[in-house]
Amino acid sequence: MDEKLCDTPITGVYLAKCLKRSIGPHAILSSVTAQKFAAGEGYISCMLKVALTWEVEDHLPKTLVVKIPTADAMNAALDDIGPMNNEDKDHLVNGATVFHNGECNLYNMFGNNPPVPTPKVYAAHQGNVEAPAVIIMEDLSDKASVIPCVVAGMNLPQILDATTAIAKLHGWSMTTSVDWRSHVDKMENREGVMKAYVNSLIPGYQNVKDTYPELFASLDVEKMRKLISFESLVKYVNLHRQFMDDVLTHGDFWANNLMYEKRSDGSVGDHLVALIDFQLALRGGPMTDLARLMTWSVSHKLRRAHIKEVLRHYYDTLKSVAGDKLKATYDQLEGLYHHQFAWSAMLYFSAIPIFTKHMVKSEGEQRKRDEAEMVARLKAGLEDAMKTIGE
Repeated sequence: MDEKLCDTPITGVYLAKCLKRSIGPHAILSSVTAQKFAAGEGYISCMLKVALTWEVEDHLPKTLVVKIPTADAMNAALDDIGPMNNEDKDHLVNGATVFHNGECNLYNMFGNNPPVPTPKVYAAHQGNVEAPAVIIMEDLSDKASVIPCVVAGMNLPQILDATTAIAKLHGWSMTTSVDWRSHVDKMENREGVMKAYVNSLIPGYQNVKDTYPELFASLDVEKMRKLISFESLVKYVNLHRQFMDDVLTHGDFWANNLMYEKRSDGSVGDHLVALIDFQLALRGGPMTDLARLMTWSVSHKLRRAHIKEVLRHYYDTLKSVAGDKLKATYDQLEGLYHHQFAWSAMLYFSAIPIFTKHMVKSEGEQRKRDEAEMVARLKAGLEDAMKTIGE
Protein backbone atom coordinates (compact mmCIF):
# COMPACT_ATOMS: atom_id res chain seq x y z
CA MET A 1 0.00 0.00 0.00
CA ASP A 2 3.00 2.32 0.49
CA GLU A 3 4.40 1.70 -2.99
CA LYS A 4 3.93 4.27 -5.74
CA LEU A 5 1.43 3.15 -8.37
CA CYS A 6 2.99 2.86 -11.83
CA ASP A 7 5.80 5.28 -10.90
CA THR A 8 3.36 8.08 -10.08
CA PRO A 9 3.19 10.04 -6.79
CA ILE A 10 0.00 8.14 -5.87
CA THR A 11 0.13 5.31 -3.32
CA GLY A 12 -2.46 2.93 -1.97
CA VAL A 13 -2.24 4.68 1.38
CA TYR A 14 -3.10 8.03 -0.22
CA LEU A 15 -6.01 6.49 -2.13
CA ALA A 16 -7.29 4.91 1.08
CA LYS A 17 -7.33 8.27 2.86
CA CYS A 18 -9.14 9.98 -0.01
CA LEU A 19 -11.74 7.24 -0.33
CA LYS A 20 -12.42 6.98 3.39
CA ARG A 21 -12.96 10.74 3.48
CA SER A 22 -15.34 10.56 0.50
CA ILE A 23 -17.24 7.32 1.13
CA GLY A 24 -17.11 7.03 4.89
CA PRO A 25 -15.19 5.33 7.71
CA HIS A 26 -16.41 1.87 6.69
CA ALA A 27 -14.43 2.14 3.40
CA ILE A 28 -11.17 0.49 4.44
CA LEU A 29 -8.83 -0.60 1.68
CA SER A 30 -6.66 -3.65 2.17
CA SER A 31 -4.83 -3.67 -1.19
CA VAL A 32 -4.68 -2.00 -4.61
CA THR A 33 -3.20 -2.77 -8.01
CA ALA A 34 -2.92 -0.36 -10.92
CA GLN A 35 -2.19 -0.27 -14.62
CA LYS A 36 -1.78 2.60 -17.03
CA PHE A 37 -4.13 3.03 -19.94
CA ALA A 38 -4.44 5.41 -22.91
CA ALA A 39 -0.65 5.98 -22.89
CA GLY A 40 0.69 7.27 -26.20
CA GLU A 41 -2.74 8.42 -27.40
CA GLY A 42 -2.20 12.15 -27.00
CA TYR A 43 -3.53 12.52 -23.46
CA ILE A 44 -1.94 15.19 -21.28
CA SER A 45 -2.41 13.32 -17.99
CA CYS A 46 -1.29 9.94 -16.73
CA MET A 47 -4.34 7.65 -16.52
CA LEU A 48 -4.54 4.67 -14.18
CA LYS A 49 -7.16 1.99 -13.75
CA VAL A 50 -6.94 0.89 -10.13
CA ALA A 51 -8.38 -2.38 -8.79
CA LEU A 52 -9.47 -2.19 -5.14
CA THR A 53 -9.74 -4.84 -2.43
CA TRP A 54 -11.71 -3.83 0.67
CA GLU A 55 -11.70 -5.33 4.14
CA VAL A 56 -15.49 -5.45 3.86
CA GLU A 57 -16.93 -5.23 0.33
CA ASP A 58 -20.34 -3.71 1.23
CA HIS A 59 -21.16 -2.60 -2.35
CA LEU A 60 -17.98 -0.56 -2.62
CA PRO A 61 -16.39 0.10 -6.05
CA LYS A 62 -14.08 -2.63 -7.32
CA THR A 63 -12.19 -0.36 -9.72
CA LEU A 64 -11.54 3.36 -10.10
CA VAL A 65 -9.93 5.69 -12.61
CA VAL A 66 -7.12 7.89 -11.32
CA LYS A 67 -5.97 10.90 -13.33
CA ILE A 68 -2.63 12.55 -12.57
CA PRO A 69 -1.17 15.61 -14.35
CA THR A 70 2.45 14.97 -15.31
CA ALA A 71 5.05 16.78 -17.37
CA ASP A 72 5.94 13.43 -19.02
CA ALA A 73 2.41 12.98 -20.36
CA MET A 74 2.32 16.54 -21.67
CA ASN A 75 5.77 16.21 -23.26
CA ALA A 76 4.69 13.00 -24.99
CA ALA A 77 1.64 14.77 -26.40
CA LEU A 78 3.79 17.69 -27.58
CA ASP A 79 6.18 15.34 -29.37
CA ASP A 80 3.36 14.63 -31.84
CA ILE A 81 3.10 18.30 -32.76
CA GLY A 82 6.74 18.74 -33.66
CA PRO A 83 9.48 21.30 -32.94
CA MET A 84 8.53 24.50 -31.13
CA ASN A 85 10.37 27.28 -29.35
CA ASN A 86 11.27 26.79 -25.69
CA GLU A 87 8.97 29.53 -24.43
CA ASP A 88 5.89 27.99 -26.05
CA LYS A 89 6.87 24.53 -24.86
CA ASP A 90 7.31 25.76 -21.28
CA HIS A 91 3.87 27.39 -21.40
CA LEU A 92 2.29 24.15 -22.61
CA VAL A 93 4.09 21.89 -20.12
CA ASN A 94 3.08 24.20 -17.29
CA GLY A 95 -0.40 24.16 -18.78
CA ALA A 96 -0.85 20.60 -17.52
CA THR A 97 -1.14 22.03 -14.00
CA VAL A 98 -3.40 24.88 -15.12
CA PHE A 99 -5.75 22.45 -16.87
CA HIS A 100 -5.78 20.03 -13.95
CA ASN A 101 -6.54 22.77 -11.45
CA GLY A 102 -9.37 24.03 -13.61
CA GLU A 103 -10.90 20.56 -13.83
CA CYS A 104 -10.62 20.16 -10.04
CA ASN A 105 -12.41 23.48 -9.59
CA LEU A 106 -15.27 22.27 -11.77
CA TYR A 107 -15.71 18.90 -10.08
CA ASN A 108 -15.52 20.40 -6.60
CA MET A 109 -18.02 23.07 -7.59
CA PHE A 110 -20.43 20.49 -9.03
CA GLY A 111 -20.20 18.31 -5.93
CA ASN A 112 -22.83 15.56 -5.92
CA ASN A 113 -25.19 17.45 -8.26
CA PRO A 114 -23.48 18.01 -11.61
CA PRO A 115 -25.71 19.69 -14.23
CA VAL A 116 -24.73 17.07 -16.80
CA PRO A 117 -23.97 13.36 -16.39
CA THR A 118 -20.36 12.80 -15.26
CA PRO A 119 -18.56 9.96 -13.50
CA LYS A 120 -18.83 10.11 -9.72
CA VAL A 121 -15.77 11.97 -8.44
CA TYR A 122 -14.36 10.77 -5.12
CA ALA A 123 -11.57 13.34 -4.89
CA ALA A 124 -10.25 16.25 -6.97
CA HIS A 125 -7.09 17.72 -5.48
CA GLN A 126 -4.96 20.45 -7.02
CA GLY A 127 -1.89 19.26 -5.15
CA ASN A 128 0.44 20.87 -2.63
CA VAL A 129 3.56 20.03 -0.63
CA GLU A 130 1.58 17.56 1.50
CA ALA A 131 -0.52 15.80 -1.15
CA PRO A 132 -0.16 15.08 -4.89
CA ALA A 133 -2.42 16.48 -7.59
CA VAL A 134 -5.01 13.87 -8.54
CA ILE A 135 -8.59 13.21 -9.62
CA ILE A 136 -10.13 9.95 -8.41
CA MET A 137 -13.32 9.00 -10.21
CA GLU A 138 -15.76 6.24 -10.97
CA ASP A 139 -14.75 3.63 -13.53
CA LEU A 140 -17.61 3.43 -16.03
CA SER A 141 -15.96 0.96 -18.40
CA ASP A 142 -18.35 -1.87 -17.50
CA LYS A 143 -21.41 0.09 -18.62
CA ALA A 144 -20.23 2.86 -20.93
CA SER A 145 -17.69 3.57 -23.64
CA VAL A 146 -16.61 6.16 -26.15
CA ILE A 147 -17.43 5.29 -29.75
CA PRO A 148 -14.92 2.67 -30.93
CA CYS A 149 -13.86 4.51 -34.07
CA VAL A 150 -13.75 8.28 -34.52
CA VAL A 151 -13.13 7.68 -38.22
CA ALA A 152 -16.61 6.19 -38.60
CA GLY A 153 -17.91 9.20 -36.74
CA MET A 154 -20.83 9.72 -34.40
CA ASN A 155 -24.31 8.90 -35.63
CA LEU A 156 -27.16 11.41 -35.50
CA PRO A 157 -28.84 10.07 -32.32
CA GLN A 158 -25.47 10.20 -30.52
CA ILE A 159 -24.92 13.77 -31.71
CA LEU A 160 -28.37 14.84 -30.58
CA ASP A 161 -27.96 13.27 -27.12
CA ALA A 162 -24.58 14.97 -26.72
CA THR A 163 -26.18 18.23 -27.90
CA THR A 164 -28.84 17.86 -25.21
CA ALA A 165 -26.16 17.52 -22.54
CA ILE A 166 -24.08 20.48 -23.66
CA ALA A 167 -27.17 22.69 -24.00
CA LYS A 168 -28.15 21.75 -20.43
CA LEU A 169 -24.65 22.65 -19.18
CA HIS A 170 -24.82 26.02 -20.91
CA GLY A 171 -28.37 26.61 -19.68
CA TRP A 172 -27.42 25.70 -16.11
CA SER A 173 -24.65 28.27 -16.18
CA MET A 174 -27.15 30.93 -17.28
CA THR A 175 -29.62 30.23 -14.48
CA THR A 176 -27.77 28.78 -11.48
CA SER A 177 -27.11 30.67 -8.26
CA VAL A 178 -23.73 28.92 -8.03
CA ASP A 179 -20.91 31.43 -8.53
CA TRP A 180 -19.22 29.37 -11.24
CA ARG A 181 -17.61 32.40 -12.92
CA SER A 182 -15.19 32.84 -10.03
CA HIS A 183 -13.98 29.25 -10.56
CA VAL A 184 -13.58 29.28 -14.35
CA ASP A 185 -11.14 31.22 -16.52
CA LYS A 186 -11.87 33.27 -19.60
CA MET A 187 -9.78 32.53 -22.67
CA GLU A 188 -7.93 35.80 -22.03
CA ASN A 189 -6.83 34.53 -18.59
CA ARG A 190 -4.96 31.68 -20.25
CA GLU A 191 -3.18 33.76 -22.83
CA GLY A 192 0.26 32.20 -22.35
CA VAL A 193 -0.74 28.57 -22.73
CA MET A 194 -3.42 29.16 -25.39
CA LYS A 195 -1.15 31.37 -27.49
CA ALA A 196 1.53 28.68 -27.30
CA TYR A 197 -1.05 26.06 -28.35
CA VAL A 198 -2.09 28.05 -31.41
CA ASN A 199 1.55 28.79 -32.29
CA SER A 200 2.38 25.08 -32.04
CA LEU A 201 -0.22 24.15 -34.67
CA ILE A 202 0.57 26.85 -37.24
CA PRO A 203 3.61 25.01 -38.76
CA GLY A 204 1.24 22.11 -39.44
CA TYR A 205 -0.16 23.79 -42.57
CA GLN A 206 3.10 23.30 -44.45
CA ASN A 207 3.31 19.76 -43.07
CA VAL A 208 -0.17 18.96 -44.42
CA LYS A 209 0.71 20.46 -47.79
CA ASP A 210 3.91 18.38 -47.97
CA THR A 211 2.23 15.18 -46.77
CA TYR A 212 -0.72 15.35 -49.19
CA PRO A 213 0.59 17.29 -52.23
CA GLU A 214 -2.00 15.72 -54.54
CA LEU A 215 -4.79 17.28 -52.44
CA PHE A 216 -3.32 20.51 -51.13
CA ALA A 217 -0.75 21.73 -53.66
CA SER A 218 -2.63 25.03 -53.93
CA LEU A 219 -2.98 25.57 -50.17
CA ASP A 220 -1.87 29.12 -49.36
CA VAL A 221 0.16 28.48 -46.22
CA GLU A 222 0.98 32.14 -45.63
CA LYS A 223 -2.68 33.12 -45.79
CA MET A 224 -3.56 30.44 -43.24
CA ARG A 225 -0.82 31.65 -40.91
CA LYS A 226 -2.23 35.18 -41.11
CA LEU A 227 -5.77 33.99 -40.39
CA ILE A 228 -4.80 31.92 -37.34
CA SER A 229 -3.53 33.65 -34.20
CA PHE A 230 -4.36 33.89 -30.52
CA GLU A 231 -5.91 37.29 -31.16
CA SER A 232 -8.24 35.86 -33.80
CA LEU A 233 -9.09 32.99 -31.44
CA VAL A 234 -10.17 35.43 -28.75
CA LYS A 235 -12.17 37.40 -31.32
CA TYR A 236 -14.09 34.35 -32.53
CA VAL A 237 -14.57 32.89 -29.05
CA ASN A 238 -16.06 36.18 -27.83
CA LEU A 239 -18.36 37.01 -30.75
CA HIS A 240 -21.38 36.03 -28.62
CA ARG A 241 -20.79 38.96 -26.28
CA GLN A 242 -22.55 41.21 -28.79
CA PHE A 243 -25.87 39.66 -27.74
CA MET A 244 -25.41 37.42 -24.66
CA ASP A 245 -23.21 36.74 -21.64
CA ASP A 246 -20.61 33.98 -21.29
CA VAL A 247 -21.67 30.42 -20.56
CA LEU A 248 -19.72 27.57 -19.02
CA THR A 249 -18.16 25.69 -21.93
CA HIS A 250 -16.68 22.20 -21.76
CA GLY A 251 -13.83 23.28 -24.01
CA ASP A 252 -12.86 19.83 -25.33
CA PHE A 253 -16.21 18.58 -26.58
CA TRP A 254 -15.50 15.71 -28.96
CA ALA A 255 -16.15 12.00 -29.35
CA ASN A 256 -13.41 10.73 -27.02
CA ASN A 257 -14.88 12.72 -24.12
CA LEU A 258 -18.40 11.34 -24.58
CA MET A 259 -19.23 7.98 -23.00
CA TYR A 260 -22.31 6.18 -24.31
CA GLU A 261 -24.20 3.21 -22.93
CA LYS A 262 -22.81 -0.26 -23.62
CA ARG A 263 -25.39 -2.63 -25.04
CA SER A 264 -25.62 -6.26 -23.92
CA ASP A 265 -23.64 -7.34 -27.00
CA GLY A 266 -20.83 -4.92 -26.14
CA SER A 267 -21.63 -2.41 -28.87
CA VAL A 268 -21.96 1.30 -28.11
CA GLY A 269 -25.47 2.72 -27.95
CA ASP A 270 -26.89 6.19 -28.49
CA HIS A 271 -27.61 7.27 -24.89
CA LEU A 272 -24.97 9.51 -23.31
CA VAL A 273 -23.91 8.17 -19.91
CA ALA A 274 -21.16 10.65 -19.05
CA LEU A 275 -19.33 13.72 -20.25
CA ILE A 276 -15.68 13.52 -19.14
CA ASP A 277 -12.47 15.55 -19.15
CA PHE A 278 -13.24 19.15 -18.16
CA GLN A 279 -9.59 20.27 -18.33
CA LEU A 280 -10.26 22.95 -20.95
CA ALA A 281 -13.50 24.30 -19.48
CA LEU A 282 -13.77 28.07 -19.94
CA ARG A 283 -16.13 31.00 -19.78
CA GLY A 284 -17.01 31.53 -23.40
CA GLY A 285 -19.49 31.37 -26.24
CA PRO A 286 -22.26 28.78 -26.50
CA MET A 287 -21.28 27.57 -29.97
CA THR A 288 -17.62 26.75 -29.31
CA ASP A 289 -18.46 23.29 -27.98
CA LEU A 290 -20.68 22.22 -30.88
CA ALA A 291 -18.21 23.66 -33.38
CA ARG A 292 -15.43 21.53 -31.90
CA LEU A 293 -17.62 18.41 -31.93
CA MET A 294 -18.59 18.85 -35.57
CA THR A 295 -15.05 19.60 -36.77
CA TRP A 296 -13.69 16.06 -36.61
CA SER A 297 -16.00 13.75 -34.64
CA VAL A 298 -18.70 13.72 -37.31
CA SER A 299 -18.65 12.75 -40.98
CA HIS A 300 -18.68 15.86 -43.14
CA LYS A 301 -21.58 14.41 -45.13
CA LEU A 302 -23.68 13.92 -41.99
CA ARG A 303 -22.63 17.32 -40.65
CA ARG A 304 -23.67 19.12 -43.81
CA ALA A 305 -26.96 17.22 -44.07
CA HIS A 306 -28.09 17.62 -40.45
CA ILE A 307 -26.45 20.71 -38.97
CA LYS A 308 -29.70 22.71 -38.98
CA GLU A 309 -31.48 19.90 -37.12
CA VAL A 310 -28.67 19.77 -34.55
CA LEU A 311 -28.65 23.54 -34.06
CA ARG A 312 -32.43 23.68 -33.70
CA HIS A 313 -32.29 20.88 -31.12
CA TYR A 314 -29.58 22.76 -29.24
CA TYR A 315 -31.53 26.01 -29.26
CA ASP A 316 -34.80 24.39 -28.16
CA THR A 317 -33.05 22.55 -25.30
CA LEU A 318 -31.18 25.66 -24.21
CA LYS A 319 -34.39 27.68 -24.26
CA SER A 320 -36.20 25.05 -22.18
CA VAL A 321 -33.49 25.30 -19.51
CA ALA A 322 -32.63 29.00 -19.61
CA GLY A 323 -36.08 30.43 -20.32
CA ASP A 324 -36.11 34.23 -20.32
CA LYS A 325 -32.40 34.28 -19.46
CA LEU A 326 -31.71 33.41 -23.09
CA LYS A 327 -31.81 36.67 -25.03
CA ALA A 328 -30.21 35.39 -28.22
CA THR A 329 -32.40 34.34 -31.14
CA TYR A 330 -32.00 31.09 -33.06
CA ASP A 331 -30.70 33.02 -36.07
CA GLN A 332 -28.02 34.70 -33.95
CA LEU A 333 -26.82 31.37 -32.57
CA GLU A 334 -26.86 29.74 -35.99
CA GLY A 335 -24.70 32.53 -37.39
CA LEU A 336 -22.42 32.30 -34.38
CA TYR A 337 -22.02 28.54 -34.89
CA HIS A 338 -20.84 28.98 -38.48
CA HIS A 339 -18.18 31.50 -37.43
CA GLN A 340 -17.04 29.32 -34.51
CA PHE A 341 -16.92 26.28 -36.78
CA ALA A 342 -14.90 28.23 -39.35
CA TRP A 343 -12.20 29.06 -36.84
CA SER A 344 -12.13 25.53 -35.41
CA ALA A 345 -11.93 23.98 -38.88
CA MET A 346 -9.13 26.31 -39.98
CA LEU A 347 -7.07 25.61 -36.87
CA TYR A 348 -7.46 21.83 -36.70
CA PHE A 349 -6.93 21.34 -40.41
CA SER A 350 -3.26 21.85 -39.58
CA ALA A 351 -3.36 18.82 -37.27
CA ILE A 352 -4.39 16.23 -39.89
CA PRO A 353 -1.21 14.12 -39.37
CA ILE A 354 -1.82 14.07 -35.59
CA PHE A 355 -5.44 13.02 -36.04
CA THR A 356 -4.58 10.23 -38.45
CA LYS A 357 -1.89 8.94 -36.08
CA HIS A 358 -4.17 8.71 -33.03
CA MET A 359 -7.60 8.13 -34.55
CA VAL A 360 -6.87 5.70 -37.35
CA LYS A 361 -6.37 2.32 -35.68
CA SER A 362 -6.74 0.07 -38.72
CA GLU A 363 -3.97 -1.40 -40.88
CA GLY A 364 -3.22 -2.09 -44.53
CA GLU A 365 -5.78 -1.07 -47.14
CA GLN A 366 -8.38 -0.28 -44.48
CA ARG A 367 -5.99 2.20 -42.91
CA LYS A 368 -5.62 3.96 -46.25
CA ARG A 369 -9.40 4.26 -46.55
CA ASP A 370 -9.76 5.47 -42.96
CA GLU A 371 -7.02 8.04 -43.35
CA ALA A 372 -8.65 9.26 -46.56
CA GLU A 373 -11.94 9.71 -44.65
CA MET A 374 -10.31 11.83 -41.92
CA VAL A 375 -8.48 13.95 -44.50
CA ALA A 376 -11.70 14.43 -46.47
CA ARG A 377 -13.56 15.43 -43.29
CA LEU A 378 -11.07 18.13 -42.39
CA LYS A 379 -10.69 19.25 -46.01
CA ALA A 380 -14.48 19.73 -46.22
CA GLY A 381 -14.36 21.67 -42.95
CA LEU A 382 -11.74 24.02 -44.36
CA GLU A 383 -13.75 24.53 -47.54
CA ASP A 384 -16.85 25.44 -45.52
CA ALA A 385 -14.78 27.73 -43.30
CA MET A 386 -13.45 29.66 -46.29
CA LYS A 387 -17.02 30.21 -47.53
CA THR A 388 -18.08 31.51 -44.13
CA ILE A 389 -15.30 34.06 -43.85
CA GLY A 390 -15.55 35.03 -47.50
CA GLU A 391 -12.18 33.79 -48.68
